[in-house]
Amino acid sequence: MSKLHDHLGGVSPIHIARDAREPAAESLDLILTSPPYASAQKYIRSSSLSIQWLGLAEEGLRQFERRSIGREHFGRGELAPLDDELPSTARAIVKQIRKKNELRGHIAQTFLLEMRDALSAAVTKLRPSGHLVLIVGNNLACGRVFDTQQYLTEICTELRLTLKLSLIDRIHSRGLITKRNETASVIKQEWINIYQKT
Repeated sequence: MSKLHDHLGGVSPIHIARDAREPAAESLDLILTSPPYASAQKYIRSSSLSIQWLGLAEEGLRQFERRSIGREHFGRGELAPLDDELPSTARAIVKQIRKKNELRGHIAQTFLLEMRDALSAAVTKLRPSGHLVLIVGNNLACGRVFDTQQYLTEICTELRLTLKLSLIDRIHSRGLITKRNETASVIKQEWINIYQKT
């Protein structure tokens, strides 16, 4: 990392926010992000070595995971009822998932609510006419298609972002995420959605 810093001519990165859900003072023209997938990957487990090597989990991995979007560990007492704030396009599927597996339904619901917080913070950082590029894929949750890109587009629209372009990247030679169990699936394509702040 020190060699990379030297290679960049001593340029230091600007720390905008530690958490994507936190608004920041800086205003930006472009945000490019590929958020986590709901019910698709145990992110902290798969990246724990990197997280610890970079010193990002000062209070330990469990606490770090509790703050991460897309997490899968919840105690029984944390399971919440169906939330009215869910995107309208997602309510039926979350309800179906909850009937089959309450924990998986809670994971999906929490993901969408926390993504709303993160996208809302992103919109506050964008200048008027600024762009948000969101790279996201759909997957299965309890054998049902979880149309993440549609749900996040609904949230973006509510936040006064206009979808300007939607591209599909088909992943031919590799699976983005290895199939973990019968309730998850290999992601074979991603959407590259470009939104503009109005």
